[in-house]
Amino acid sequence: MNVLTSEPKPRRGAHFPFPFRRHAVNRKVPESTVGRLSLYLRLLSELERQGTASSDELARRSAATGAQVRKDLSFFGTFGKRGRGGGA
Repeated sequence: MNVLTSEPKPRRGAHFPFPFRRHAVNRKVPESTVGRLSLYLRLLSELERQGTASSDELARRSAATGAQVRKDLSFFGTFGKRGRGGGA
């Protein structure tokens, strides 16, 4: 059993959703999204000191659009609250 989700452990080599996204559809993350993830991580680390981060702020700092940032991150679940610019 997976202690985080009380779900059976995935078979070796099987695709499985992250624990916080039980309803995930098996989707392949595009290479273009994967390429932007390290940039988002670096920017989020910088924004963490400010206490809030929004997709629009990430977009402004990464030369992407807010919609692109939200689409990229949607592969990994839902985050924050709409229009709030903060986590949880």
